[in-house]
Amino acid sequence: MNSIISWVGGKRLLRKKILPLIPKHDIYCEVFGGAGWVLFGKSPKKEDWQVSSKSRYTEVYNDINGDLVNFWKYIKQHPEAFVTELNQYLISRELFDSFTQHAPKTELERAIRFYFQLSCSYGSRSKNFCIMQGYKYMPLRQLEKVKAASERLQQVIIEKQDFEKILKRYDTPNTFFYLDPP
Repeated sequence: MNSIISWVGGKRLLRKKILPLIPKHDIYCEVFGGAGWVLFGKSPKKEDWQVSSKSRYTEVYNDINGDLVNFWKYIKQHPEAFVTELNQYLISRELFDSFTQHAPKTELERAIRFYFQLSCSYGSRSKNFCIMQGYKYMPLRQLEKVKAASERLQQVIIEKQDFEKILKRYDTPNTFFYLDPP
């Protein structure tokens, strides 16, 4: 499956080469998670990866960026609420500027603002409004994508920690750390 966001430095094009290099493990930890292209690309089935059937299979997504972490947590826990709220907005430069100038009041507003700014900016950099000619927003398609991402994240632990803390917390002989620092 694909990530539902683009991110500078994302591994969308490289993940087919990365995935076969991942060894068997009981804990998979994506230390600098970003858009999660590798996580979303790997099978969530523990049978495909697990070393020992006696231990619990764990997947961890981590990033230090609070907007990213809030976004993934919100998608994981409230996919329908996210899409329902997203559908209230029409794509416009005015809305983009408003999101840029005003701080969100809730986790939902923060997730919506983050997604909108990524989706409607040049190179997913959230700085300048830019949409491709012919871009069509399809609410139903968004709902399907968000629900699929939410389902994939259900067994994933989502963290917002410094990489050193994550390495210490999850370090075991059967942990595979995927590290691709910014």
